[in-house]
Amino acid sequence: MSLRTVLIALAGLAMLGAAPKHAPNKASPKPDIATACDIDRASWQRPETLQAMIVTRGPQLHFQEPGPGCPGAAACQRRPYVVAGDAVLALAGPKGWMCAIYPNRIGGNSGFLPAGRLAGTPARVGAPPLDAWVGKWSEAGADITIKRRGDLLEAEGQAIWPAFPSRDQIDRGAIHTGEMRGETRPAGDTALFVDAEDTGPDGCRVAIRMVGPYLSVSDNNACGGANVSFAGLYRRASD
Repeated sequence: MSLRTVLIALAGLAMLGAAPKHAPNKASPKPDIATACDIDRASWQRPETLQAMIVTRGPQLHFQEPGPGCPGAAACQRRPYVVAGDAVLALAGPKGWMCAIYPNRIGGNSGFLPAGRLAGTPARVGAPPLDAWVGKWSEAGADITIKRRGDLLEAEGQAIWPAFPSRDQIDRGAIHTGEMRGETRPAGDTALFVDAEDTGPDGCRVAIRMVGPYLSVSDNNACGGANVSFAGLYRRASD
């Protein structure tokens, strides 16, 4: 189901006074790796610090929380885990640990993972091929579809805030939406999309970087209503 379909359904439910069965009772914020690992938020946003890594052979690996005596103590272990072969995005953490996130359809799980169980992915030679960008990509509360047109990429996306609206928010119409579109020629592993209908400083601008099997997306907070953002980590919608 596309995000556009969800937006239409939410509008209909608000008019009918019914809440979707899958909607949680309270709005759920997007997972934030900077908070999960208690690190400088800006370091997570610097592209050069982000690494795609693979979980190596061994038992399932639980994420660990920050805090006194953490990571490393039994009390630090969280319920979410990854298994051998999973691809995560990671930053350097305390000695022997990496701060990682495993993106999924509702945002992702994050926390510390032991560096000894993570291996770097093979270095890509040159820019990603254009066809590697093509497809539908999803993050909690946002979808971006990328198509190829010759040597250009075309992108179109929709976003909603909050990503998981509560019944009360639906009833009050307290749901904000946004859209992005544009075409560009990627520069290396990064593509910058600017809305052709609004190229001024206040127009929507979305930067997308390919990191391993994921897309790391940032924007200028000008792509929709209050609190709406395309920023996040995207995986292919079919994954």
